[in-house]
Amino acid sequence: MTRTSDLLGHATGRTRAPASYEQEWMLFLSRMRRTGTFNMPRLYQIGPATPADEIVAAVARVVARSPLLRARIRRQDGRFVQAVDETAELPTERLGGGDPVGLLGEFVRRPLDPHHGAVFASALAPLPDGGHAFATVVHHTVADAVTLDEIERRIELELDGRGDEYGERVGYLDYAAWQQDTYGDTLDALVDESVIALKDARPNELPGVAPRSRAPGSGLAASFGLDRVSDGALRALLTEERASPFMAGLSALSIALRSLSGQSTALIAIEVSTRRLRPLMDTLGPFISTVPVVLGAADNFREVLRATRETTLRSLELARIPYHRLLARPELRALRRSSEGAVDVVYQTFHEQDAPADGRLHRMPYGMEGAGFTADLHVSVHESPGHRRLGIGHSPRVPSETVAELARRFELALSHGVSHPDAPLNRRSINERGSTHHDSGE
Repeated sequence: MTRTSDLLGHATGRTRAPASYEQEWMLFLSRMRRTGTFNMPRLYQIGPATPADEIVAAVARVVARSPLLRARIRRQDGRFVQAVDETAELPTERLGGGDPVGLLGEFVRRPLDPHHGAVFASALAPLPDGGHAFATVVHHTVADAVTLDEIERRIELELDGRGDEYGERVGYLDYAAWQQDTYGDTLDALVDESVIALKDARPNELPGVAPRSRAPGSGLAASFGLDRVSDGALRALLTEERASPFMAGLSALSIALRSLSGQSTALIAIEVSTRRLRPLMDTLGPFISTVPVVLGAADNFREVLRATRETTLRSLELARIPYHRLLARPELRALRRSSEGAVDVVYQTFHEQDAPADGRLHRMPYGMEGAGFTADLHVSVHESPGHRRLGIGHSPRVPSETVAELARRFELALSHGVSHPDAPLNRRSINERGSTHHDSGE
């Protein structure tokens, strides 16, 4: 059996391989969720000192050096297989005759087809100052192999005439083949173990949520202050319980979800990296996968935190299991129902915002409009020294009133829990009327 470290040599030049587990999961999502697209866009502003022809040529060289940007994924004998199309060129499209950002916004919404069409596209639109607005977009099945950050870095190197400095230390097709060879025989046992951990799963039924529509819908976002949470009390509790800020936030979210839904358990998907070896993460990108956890009730916040810590650590050990393999198990009907129609919740934390590019590509803000939502609620906590914010992205079928109420209960659960971790949890401690600072719109 090939070891992970053996992958850290040079790419073999393989042009065909089975899809990786991560790609299988994203293809599963693409077929199951028919709302919006599964494009991952990034918009840039490029100054007038860089001519359009130079940008187009740089992108062409990146495409030529990146086999996975020219890949197609087909079904063969019941499995997905990917192969590089050696003839694909994927030229940068030049747009004009309108607002440049609006034109690029329409461009990145065009569905990409990993089976018969392109998985990568780029476009330019002129700006009044002589510069250009520039967009790259990848289908999410290839973003695991070539991340947006990697594409940005490669274009910067090509623009600086240093494209030869980038060496593909691991070929993604080599990685996909290695993964199937390594885990193929042990996957069923891992799935069995995970089924036991998730047998009590039940979808979150929140008030006011509309039935899922097949019509495309834009994502919405709201931001809430968490000013009532005591940093000192939080640090002290986490030290006592050997827990992380993420576990505290996950505990508060489970309490808020259970109180809002009236259910005894909360089903939450957490986003984790499946890359455990740092050089592999640096080369292929830290693929973010979905790990479902089921969190139940407890007498006080400390007990909730302890249960969350145990459940989270156990679940992270199973992170390498493809989520769609779990959904195929009949024992986990609730997970399938959650993915098909009830409210999915994804939770993650950020300790700092993405840094802007330092080179010639200057990132422009672009929201979730037109992107395919793989969860109806995406809850995140952004932390910086002395400041903490709760961000909630949500699909149109989740009303803003429900989002605001969830945020209010989250803040109450976290602030009350860290300040009084042994106090009994009751309806008053979570449902008392209070103001949660809310300062952004949809």
